[in-house]
Amino acid sequence: MERRAFSVLMVACLLTAGSILAENSSDDSGIVAFYRQHYPFSTMKDTIYTFQSEFVLPEGYRRPDSSQLTAYQNWVANFPLWHRYISVGNWKGGKVIEYSEISRPVHLPWHGMDFKDKAIPIRILAEFLHYQGREFDLRIQPPVGDTLRYESFLGGKLRYTSRREPFFEPDVEREPSLTEFYRFMKVCMHNTSLASLAANCDSVTADDLAPGDLFLAHDERGVTGVAYVVMHLLVNEKGSRLYVVATGCSDACDFHIPLLTEDRNQPWITADQIRSLANGLPFSGFLRFRGLQ
Repeated sequence: MERRAFSVLMVACLLTAGSILAENSSDDSGIVAFYRQHYPFSTMKDTIYTFQSEFVLPEGYRRPDSSQLTAYQNWVANFPLWHRYISVGNWKGGKVIEYSEISRPVHLPWHGMDFKDKAIPIRILAEFLHYQGREFDLRIQPPVGDTLRYESFLGGKLRYTSRREPFFEPDVEREPSLTEFYRFMKVCMHNTSLASLAANCDSVTADDLAPGDLFLAHDERGVTGVAYVVMHLLVNEKGSRLYVVATGCSDACDFHIPLLTEDRNQPWITADQIRSLANGLPFSGFLRFRGLQ
C-alpha cells in the first residue's frame, strides 16, 4: 500500500475496527501491525488504545468523512493513546499530574529536556514527515536566524552566533538516516519558542479548525504561554463542531489530554472553550503548519 498517503482505506480500517482496538492481539496482520506501520514510533506490543476505543461520542455527533480531511489531519485524528490509568511524568522521572486529573495520556514516547509544550507540535510534524518519507520537508524557523533545514544539518555542525542564532557550519557531509533525522528534529525542538512556532504556521478560523492544528497563546515576548494540539474533531447535522486538544508542560513532560470537562471520559470541547485556554494572554490564535497537505 502506498506509504505517502494516509488513505481513506486506512482510515476505514481504523474506524471499523474500533470495537477491537483496545483488545490484546498478537496477530501482526491486525491493528497492532497497522499502528506499527503507520505510527512507527509506537511501542505498544499487544494492545492499542485510540479515540475510538477510549471515548463514546456525544449524542448526535460523528467523526467527519475521512475524505474531507488531509493526510496529516487523518493521521493525527487516529493517533494512539495510552490507557486511562497512566499519569503524567516529567523528564526527571517524577510524576507531575495524577491520571485521575487528566483525560488520557497520548502515546508519543520521548526522553530529554526538549519535549516541552511549545516543541511537541514540531515532534508530531517530524514524525508525520518521516512516516511519509518526506524528511527533507522539515524546515523550521527558529526564534532568531535563518530557517533550519535538514540538508544543511547533514552537511554541517551546529553552531550559534553571539545573538544565539543557530546555524550549520560546513563540515563533512553525512548520509541521511533515521538517527540523523531525529538529531535534526531535536535541534528544531530545542530552538523554538511560542512565537517562532507561530511563525511556521498560517492562521485558520474556528470554522476550518481540524486535527493537527494548533492553539497558541503567549506574552509579548513570545516566551511564556500555552500550546495545544487539536487531536480530534466531531461534527453534527447542524454544523456544530467539537474537539479534543492535547498539550505538554513548560518543563518537559508527557503529552496528554488535559481534564477540561467534568468527565474525563468526555473530553469534547468547543472552539470557544479552546479560546478560553489563553487565560488572558495578549497574543493567541488558531494556527496550521504551512505547506502541509
